[in-house]
Amino acid sequence: MDSEFQYIQAVKSVLLEEYSSPSVEFVHFFANRVCSSVPTQQVIEQLAPTVKEAFDRFINDRINDRLRTVTRDKDIVEKFVRKPYHHTISDQEFEGFFVVNVS
Repeated sequence: MDSEFQYIQAVKSVLLEEYSSPSVEFVHFFANRVCSSVPTQQVIEQLAPTVKEAFDRFINDRINDRLRTVTRDKDIVEKFVRKPYHHTISDQEFEGFFVVNVS
């Protein structure tokens, strides 16, 4: 269990580094998948800002999806949860309560 936590932390650290400043290897990974031919060094250099922008947008899209889900769920819950019932008790009702309780 501790080793799993360590690996998770290590992967998160690598993702943060790549998010901040994508490495050549990281850009090359995506270039291999999106380019129709073998990417040259020049293509990789040109693609680096695009990979960073795509990573930014991917993260933002995930956050926005989650926020939409939370907002939708909140609206659904509010729609079906009853509002508290507030009733003002008259003096007669208040006295009647004590009469019934004492009896």
